[in-house]
Amino acid sequence: SRYYTVDEYKSLNEETEGSYQGIGIVMQQNPDTGVITIVRCYEGAPGAEAGVLPGDILYKVNDKEVTGTELAEVAKKIKSQDTDMVHLTLARDGENDYIDIDVKKAQVEIPVVAHEMLANQVGYIAVYEFTGVTVQQYNDAYNELKGQGMKKLVVDLRGNPGGLLTAVCDIFNNIAPEKLIVYTEDKNGKKEEYLSGEGTA
Repeated sequence: SRYYTVDEYKSLNEETEGSYQGIGIVMQQNPDTGVITIVRCYEGAPGAEAGVLPGDILYKVNDKEVTGTELAEVAKKIKSQDTDMVHLTLARDGENDYIDIDVKKAQVEIPVVAHEMLANQVGYIAVYEFTGVTVQQYNDAYNELKGQGMKKLVVDLRGNPGGLLTAVCDIFNNIAPEKLIVYTEDKNGKKEEYLSGEGTA
């Protein structure tokens, strides 16, 4: 057990649900200089659509400099519900002047599944975390690979920290024969079994 602040608990819930209100960028801060760099832009999310690129340095949020500001505080400023738009000032390699971009906030779905077709019609699906959107993303990936003629499937869970038990079971349900997947048992001995092909018993 551990104590969560209000902001930490909100962030935890966003991660578990797999979606949040924001612009769909991932930031990283240099601990020595305090410089904040955009390291990833979710495909199709507002940030990418507005022209934010990985490698951009975030200089200002709503005309206030953020270099040296704690990363969680910067994320909070960007996702603030006070307005439906956020103004970013970016420094980009190869550009002499700062770039100003207005980004409209929206509900962003965190990509937690990646897939590709390997040699010999072997489908590959990597699942990075089990959240509220994992099952749909997995099913979309599976159906796309099936449509490409997939004959075998590799599901890669390396580095996956876990997440929602129901998401795990819903995905395993499509892979395993009818059998017990897992069970939970509380301190009073109440047991709940999750079965593939049969749901919950």
